[in-house]
Amino acid sequence: SVIKVGSVAITLVDNEAPTTSATGPLRALADQWSRGDQTATVDLVASDSGLGVKTWEFSVTDSAGTHALTGGSPACDDTHNTSGQGSNICPASDSRSGVSVDLTQLVQEGPQRFKLSATDLVDQSSDDGGTSTEWTTYIDRTAPTVSAGGPLAASPNTWITPEDLDARVRHDAADAVSGVKSTRL
Repeated sequence: SVIKVGSVAITLVDNEAPTTSATGPLRALADQWSRGDQTATVDLVASDSGLGVKTWEFSVTDSAGTHALTGGSPACDDTHNTSGQGSNICPASDSRSGVSVDLTQLVQEGPQRFKLSATDLVDQSSDDGGTSTEWTTYIDRTAPTVSAGGPLAASPNTWITPEDLDARVRHDAADAVSGVKSTRL
């Protein structure tokens, strides 16, 4: 006997939020101060074991706001006919190697918060229950200022005899962005 079905409703359930990871020279600058005068690369991976990765974004946040650096929208196939995707509608992972970030283009000095986040097919975010990759690198392009004072500093290019010698010198150093690590006289 044949049973005729008018329609079937299928509900896809995905309880796993995406995860992300980043490696490479830019990631190695986490919690470090940099002059911001170089280009650094980073390898980015977004993964989702459920329905797959729908979108991902790599951004930086500074005192002026959040700025997108790069992102992706892998090819999703709701007919499940894409080779290598198995039963996933979207790829289980999407990656980019050697993403170049020119630190000279980061305008603001101070903390630079890098973030890689992803969403899956049902719009679950790695920010909400998954794992977004985040780290802070600090940029300081401003050289410290140094000043000197006292009797010796006030007499440049002057011949001083031992009986006139007052060798006191006061020197001050300041750096408003990262602070002064050391001074040398």
